[in-house]
Amino acid sequence: MAVISLVTVAVAIRLSGDVAELPTVQRSDTSPRVDEIRDDKLLSLKSRQLLWEIEHIAFTVEQKVFPEFKRTLLQDDTDGLVAFMSDDFTGTAPSATWSEVIERGPVVARFAAPAESGGRSLDARSFAEELMRLRQQFDADAESCRLSMGLVRLNPVVSGELGGSWEGVWRLVIRGSQGGHRREMWITLGVQLDSLDDQIATRQHWIRSATLDSVWLAESPGPLLEEITATTGIDTARLVDNWTSGAVFNPVSGGVYLADYDRDGVLDMLVEDSNVGGLLYRGLGDGTFRDVTSEVGLAAASTARPLWTLSCWADLDGDGDEDLIVGEALYENLGDGTFRNVTELSNLALAPAEGYAVADYDRDGQVDLYVCHSAPFLPGQTAPEKVEWIDGGLGVDNVLWRNLGDWQFEDVSEASGTGGGGSACFTAVWFDANNDLNPDLLAINEFGRNSLFLNRGDGAFDETTIDPIFGGFSMGATAGDFDNDGISDLYVANMYSKAGNRILANVFERDYPAGLFAKVREATTGNKLYRSLGDGRFLPLPSTTEHAEVGWAYGPNFVDLDGDGFLDLYVTAGFQSVARGKPDG
Repeated sequence: MAVISLVTVAVAIRLSGDVAELPTVQRSDTSPRVDEIRDDKLLSLKSRQLLWEIEHIAFTVEQKVFPEFKRTLLQDDTDGLVAFMSDDFTGTAPSATWSEVIERGPVVARFAAPAESGGRSLDARSFAEELMRLRQQFDADAESCRLSMGLVRLNPVVSGELGGSWEGVWRLVIRGSQGGHRREMWITLGVQLDSLDDQIATRQHWIRSATLDSVWLAESPGPLLEEITATTGIDTARLVDNWTSGAVFNPVSGGVYLADYDRDGVLDMLVEDSNVGGLLYRGLGDGTFRDVTSEVGLAAASTARPLWTLSCWADLDGDGDEDLIVGEALYENLGDGTFRNVTELSNLALAPAEGYAVADYDRDGQVDLYVCHSAPFLPGQTAPEKVEWIDGGLGVDNVLWRNLGDWQFEDVSEASGTGGGGSACFTAVWFDANNDLNPDLLAINEFGRNSLFLNRGDGAFDETTIDPIFGGFSMGATAGDFDNDGISDLYVANMYSKAGNRILANVFERDYPAGLFAKVREATTGNKLYRSLGDGRFLPLPSTTEHAEVGWAYGPNFVDLDGDGFLDLYVTAGFQSVARGKPDG
């Protein structure tokens, strides 16, 4: 079964805060090398050594303490839990009833947090029993109750004094079922601790106080999605599998691209893979597909070792059906269910890239093509050996190709101002950001601030940003009207790191040049959801566990999965997973 967070499906977003002015981006022509960065941008050796010592203790807690803590919960060992708590322990928990209940179709979510009055005060045994009560919302067998723990934050109460008291935030996630219903619970636990050291796992009674900061419980009578790969007719055995024993790891092995190429009302699927090239599967309308690669004229696209893997459906000749780019080849859809190779007829310079985005940006009736780059792609191009990962990039611009018709294109990147300033761009999204009916463009940057290009309607764009602080270090983006107000909003996939957040909790703004720390902090906080204000400005919504903490996130998509008229989010996570079922995200 495909695993989708029940909490994510039912999350309610609370909006607050004023709208900040969003500055116009000013870029330098080049990014400084790391060895050229001033010493005042580096932490002192003393500060770095302190961080190493704190992280060493953090790893000790994660690797040696958390397994025993999880065991006590899973085995209903209340005495074992109490043994972690000091004799004078004080605990705080929400009231016994849920403060908020949300229903979204078959999914019901419940939320609780201590009230402003402080919640319930509990002694050590009562607090342990409260944790047990939460765990017992799940059936006890191993298949019905899986518990994970994460150390979100850990720091000395007095900065630099490792021998004193500590404080931290623990995250417990329980997934399983009860009475046949699927359940998922997220528990955020704030803790105050006595002194920590390498031997903490051998000691007892060192948790001085704890607060159940929040509890989410979501449930559904059945799975939200069901995996049906085996019955679809898609031959996945031919494709790269990075978990196969002995396989060479391939971080970018291909992709899946949907379009109704034969205009029969059923979506078809191009599966691109570094083992086999491009394979076209025709949708049969009953949930199954048939491989038609050879019979439609795409046999040449199916090669054992394609030069690179990136494809795109787009009606490039304006005849009403989707043409196809597969790797280094361009194919015309002839409208009769077949394709012909028109690569030699076109001046479109196909080259290794990270992504395509299509739109008629100048509204001349011809679909144009924006190509995202994060590495050199032409002979003679080079990238710096080292780049500054804040306000930096690889020095390789993206390319906007204006469609002139008859398979001819013009590179208007410089004239339009959409090159991206040498950013490292994985993806871009066309959408109307300011309700003037002209397609605008968001181009993300892995090594700096993302760029929003507002279409002036005269062939040129004004570059600005969507985030008042930084909003960069991004690896994916999607646009959609999630709140149904008629205006497209944005969801941007960034990096979330528990270790990164722990480290940043132990450094201070005073340790950095003015304005730099706010940007550094953005590197670990995770994905962001932006509500459009309709005039080219966006309001970053308050971060929630459910939409922010996805790990290393790529390829998010707004999609109405349950058909209720509201857009849901499907967000992939992880970069390199060690084994199936153990994603790094």
